[in-house]
Amino acid sequence: MIMAMSKRFQRQHHRRHGLIRPTVGGLILLGAGGASCFGGLLLDERMLMDATIAIVVLFVCSLVMVLLQWFGLLAIGRPSYRKQIEQRDQFGHMVECLVGDPPAGRRGRYVTLSTAVRWVAPLGLFTATKIMPASDETLILPQINTVADTVGVAADMRQAGNSHQEQSGGVRTYAPGDPLKLISWKHTARRGELMTRETGRDARPAIIVVMHTDASARQLDVQVASVLPIVRAAGKRGQRIVVTDGVQIHEGIDNVERFLAAVCPAEPMSVRVREAAVRRLAAQGPSLVVDATEVQPLAVEFAPKKTVPNEAFSSTRGCLPLLISFSVALNALTGLIAPAGMWIWFAASLFAVIAAGSAISSARLATRVHRPRWVVDAFRITAFAMVEVLVVAVLSIVHLKDLLAPIWSRGGLAANLADSWSLYTGTVASGFNSLNLQLPPLKVVGHADLFLLLLIAAAALLIRFVLIWRAAQPVMAVLPVAALAADYALAGHTAPLWAIGAVVVAFPLLLWSAHPERARPDAVLGAGWSGHKASVWGVSGNVAAAKSLRIHAAWPSLASDARLNALRLTPLFAAILAAAVTLPLTASASALAYRVPLSIGEGGGMFTSNTVSPMIDLNRNIESGSDITVLTYQAYKRSYLRLTTLDNFDGDSWGYDRELALDAGLYGSGIQLGRNSEDELTREQRRGMNPLSMYMYSLGYDGYMVATSNQNTLEQFMVNATVRIDTLKSRFLPVPGMASYVEGAGDDWLMYQDGTVYNRTSGTSADTSYTVFGADIDPITNSSGFSKLSVIADAKNSLIGTKAAAGEEEKNAWYQARRNLADTGLASIQDDTLIISAAINDDGSVIGPSGWYLGKASDGGGETRTADGAYISMPSGIVFDDTVVNQLGFGRDDYVIGVGAPNILVLAMPITDTGGQAVGGGATTFYGQELWDRQAIATLESADPGLSGYTMMPGSDSDVSNPITERLKQYVERSDERAHESRYTSLPKQLPVNIRAVIQQAQAAGISITSSSYDDQARAMRWLVEYFTNPDNHFTYSLNAPDGDGRDNLEVIDDFLDPANGHTGYCQHYASALAVLGRALGIPTRIVIGYNAGVEPRNKDGFFAVQSKQLHAWVEAYLDGVGWVPFDVTPATAENGSASSSADSTSDTAGSSSDANAPETTISPDSNSFEQSTENNDTGNAQSSDATNNADKQLAVDTVANASGNIWTQTVDWLVARPIWLRVVVVAALVLAVIGAGFGMSRLWRWLRRRHVLAVIGRAEADPDNYRLTSAAWQAAWHEIRRTAKPARPAPADTDLDIAEAIACQYPDCGDAIRAIARNVTASAFGGAPKSVDGLADQLQSFWSLTASQR
Repeated sequence: MIMAMSKRFQRQHHRRHGLIRPTVGGLILLGAGGASCFGGLLLDERMLMDATIAIVVLFVCSLVMVLLQWFGLLAIGRPSYRKQIEQRDQFGHMVECLVGDPPAGRRGRYVTLSTAVRWVAPLGLFTATKIMPASDETLILPQINTVADTVGVAADMRQAGNSHQEQSGGVRTYAPGDPLKLISWKHTARRGELMTRETGRDARPAIIVVMHTDASARQLDVQVASVLPIVRAAGKRGQRIVVTDGVQIHEGIDNVERFLAAVCPAEPMSVRVREAAVRRLAAQGPSLVVDATEVQPLAVEFAPKKTVPNEAFSSTRGCLPLLISFSVALNALTGLIAPAGMWIWFAASLFAVIAAGSAISSARLATRVHRPRWVVDAFRITAFAMVEVLVVAVLSIVHLKDLLAPIWSRGGLAANLADSWSLYTGTVASGFNSLNLQLPPLKVVGHADLFLLLLIAAAALLIRFVLIWRAAQPVMAVLPVAALAADYALAGHTAPLWAIGAVVVAFPLLLWSAHPERARPDAVLGAGWSGHKASVWGVSGNVAAAKSLRIHAAWPSLASDARLNALRLTPLFAAILAAAVTLPLTASASALAYRVPLSIGEGGGMFTSNTVSPMIDLNRNIESGSDITVLTYQAYKRSYLRLTTLDNFDGDSWGYDRELALDAGLYGSGIQLGRNSEDELTREQRRGMNPLSMYMYSLGYDGYMVATSNQNTLEQFMVNATVRIDTLKSRFLPVPGMASYVEGAGDDWLMYQDGTVYNRTSGTSADTSYTVFGADIDPITNSSGFSKLSVIADAKNSLIGTKAAAGEEEKNAWYQARRNLADTGLASIQDDTLIISAAINDDGSVIGPSGWYLGKASDGGGETRTADGAYISMPSGIVFDDTVVNQLGFGRDDYVIGVGAPNILVLAMPITDTGGQAVGGGATTFYGQELWDRQAIATLESADPGLSGYTMMPGSDSDVSNPITERLKQYVERSDERAHESRYTSLPKQLPVNIRAVIQQAQAAGISITSSSYDDQARAMRWLVEYFTNPDNHFTYSLNAPDGDGRDNLEVIDDFLDPANGHTGYCQHYASALAVLGRALGIPTRIVIGYNAGVEPRNKDGFFAVQSKQLHAWVEAYLDGVGWVPFDVTPATAENGSASSSADSTSDTAGSSSDANAPETTISPDSNSFEQSTENNDTGNAQSSDATNNADKQLAVDTVANASGNIWTQTVDWLVARPIWLRVVVVAALVLAVIGAGFGMSRLWRWLRRRHVLAVIGRAEADPDNYRLTSAAWQAAWHEIRRTAKPARPAPADTDLDIAEAIACQYPDCGDAIRAIARNVTASAFGGAPKSVDGLADQLQSFWSLTASQR
């Protein structure tokens, strides 16, 4: 019967060119690498960045492996071979193109044009297909079942049957050896040559097979099957056999079989043409014509296709990388969830069982138990699930034993089970709720352990199900990467290098274990690919044999089993190389991730995640701090820059104010899917209250630019700073002090009560620039810093303080002094009224005649219209200078301000006591009930008719209250009340031991724990500052102190304050401790996060640069009537930029550098003083540079003296000083060198040894008469033969001749040469004369080639 061709062959076409491309798994991994890179840039997480680097390295390694095999340098991958075949007909025309092995059930002649060799790199990331030329052919013919098929038609070829005709003359050409009596002289005379009569025994006519190609394909198969036994029988008997279809004639068994295999239906042919061809053939001698259509038809049967079972690979190497992946993932998970309770041990046990179970092959189990594999897999999954359920049940009972005991002490079984199940579900829900209410890192409290047990069991079951497929093992590398990234993103834990290295090494091993057969190069490659091809294809023919030599020449043989094993370990070498490249690049990758401003949605940098505690973010960014400039600013002094404040303290962690968190989407607002407009604060709700800002506003210190500030006035607290963002990413805007307003940042930046400037949707960028106005108090770092508070207190008293009314004598002195002003020309007197003309400068200062400084004008008096129709602003009052107040009493009694032109005013003061007088008429602008006599207004109108508006101000001694003063008093009172709200004062009822001990020390020193007044508060804060800065208490700075990961803050503070622990910590410890102790003493406090002032000078543009390492935390304490005052008791250190690198960073004295708080005396970058300062700095820097150079020279001399001759030390120092890229290249080169040494060292040694042997032979050939050289050449050749052949260990009695005989039997093609070498060595050893070494080198070369081909 005819076999239909597989559709597989119908659809495929021949490849003409080779191809190297990524596999599907490689493309998936490439996508994963892109996602990892994006996530790393988004989260600034180094594990994801390192995962990206490792993926790139593995891709490069995989590509290199493919290329090495492509160019025939190393056969690393396991190749598969597919023929590219053409089926050809009897005319040599192509019938069809096929790919693969020829179809066993279809007759035909199949010619192999080329071989497509395909292999996958051991890591499975790249695959290659190379087209190798070939010229083989395969004949598919029907199968001959029995010999009996041939007996009936070939037993006696002399007789003709019904279908056979014998045309024979009975003679044949004479052959030597024929008997003379058989010579036919008659035929000899007729033909002119000796002819011999045939006997019945040797009469063998030629077989002429006639095929009818005008039949169908089925009929042709029947014809071929019928005549094939005759053809093969004739071939065995040596008869001449010819086949013809009337057009073509083929003679010989090979050609006939090729024709029978290829013959296909052809155009109908004339019977006469076919008969004429047969007659021509029959005329050539005795013949037997076999008509294929008249032979008894036989069934068409083909040999069944042999099924070659796939090689089963069972690998246990996946167990170790799975264990590594699970272990790293669980370790990272403990950073998100406290490893308390049973869940962590349960998880570790389950994942260990999963890893061990992956080493047990389901296929092998299925073979042993004679069941389908899916049945075995289902059984294993079911058993695993049942064990899980049993263990969870036992652990749950242990956890709930106290609650279950009362239930099982009463009632029936059914009721007890129902009540127990209800209890269990309720406790699981309770455990979930206890976790759901927290933010990472989570504490396992209450019944959270039960919920975690269920969660772990479900996750483990899912993972076990996925691992049914061995190819899914590499997916498990996602677990540790995701866990480490989540640990960083949610809890701020930086992935440790050991964990990164473990994951990077484990991933290639997982790729390897998924397909271990890919790293199994064929041992038969030692004989070239042709050997493998012949064994698989079963090709016969000399063409294939000749072609195999060419294929063999293109691909190197494997030297030994050791090399095979080394090649199988290439994934391990790739894993080591990936770790060697990835780990040194970790720091650079992290820095790159930080520099790239990438975010999703409302993310935006530091302290703005709604899932990461700001204290965790603080620790993370401090640890990663560097000299990178995050921003620059221009101001008249260095300042601390505020980002935000933390005031919400629950005893466990510090957080943002709840309203701010909701409005800005910060930590504490919960995970939100979108913005809720109901959470947005109004302008009034965001309005802040700061008494100092109001005092400065009232006194006219409103942020004008100055070169220097008056340290005796509130001017020293004035802020006018221009800030430029460089690399900072945050939704908080850095501002100095308490900003009153920000100009140039954009309308989307909002200001909160605590001075935080934030953005709801976006963050800072490199083009962000703005100007800040406000008030800024340099943090108090030691007891001397409290002196600046007296300036604020004096300003408060002058504005809203209560003073005793002036007596009669004091008033008369004022009036007399005012009269005397008229004599100096500074004022005039008219109608018992002192009139002073003054002007208001841009900074609000009021200047009288001859530059007389009177005080500061306050805004807010409204507007008035002048005579020419213009509108001008009127001051709401004047804060007179203290000297003016003390000598002239200005502001103590009533006065009138007249305005008629911009920035020009006229003041009216009484020169006699006006008490008790009242005004009957009206003025343009009046305040109060009982005012000074309206005569002052009339006097001003007559003195200056151009005045259009008036402001009547009651004096501080007046019985009439000043509305401005009253409003200021009320503002300060409301501010004090707001500061004493619970969010600034709350503490747990029970404080740890060491915190209570410090409070008791304060009480013993007379410090009140209520601090209800400014004096008490200032005294308490002074004591706390002295406590932290006292050298005897040994407070030191260290980033290595445990910080609780943002949680358990009271416990962290308790450990920090414990003298036994050394009082070691960084700014988070100092700020938290000071804030808690301040609250414990009754003082409202909050933590401020921002940047310290630093110590570096201005840059060439006159800007101060703020570096990443200056990220800092300090405390603000509220002092009644003064406002929020900053305190910083963290020791100054070069680590955070608060001290110069030359300073002693290990000093126990707390506080920032004094230079940071001192105002700059040179401000403007364009001023001469700044140029002089720069020149001085350059001179100082030059001197410092000289000293540094001298020190460096001395250090170099000492280093050379101490490390003289230590090449390793010098090499390491040189490498450390190189750029990071060069270090990576050097390390990678060393790793590759080690790997290459494992492959090439033995081959290099063999090559050198053989070159030496050939050199010795060459010297002997050059001097054939030198007996010594000749003997040495024979001996060197013999030793090389023994090293190369490696014969079995000889017996003690074996001679060199015996050993040579054994080697000759092993390599018979070189046996004579081996025996000759052994004889000459023996002759030279026993004093005989060895032969000349001519041709010895060629014999050795042949021997080496033979041994290489047989390995």
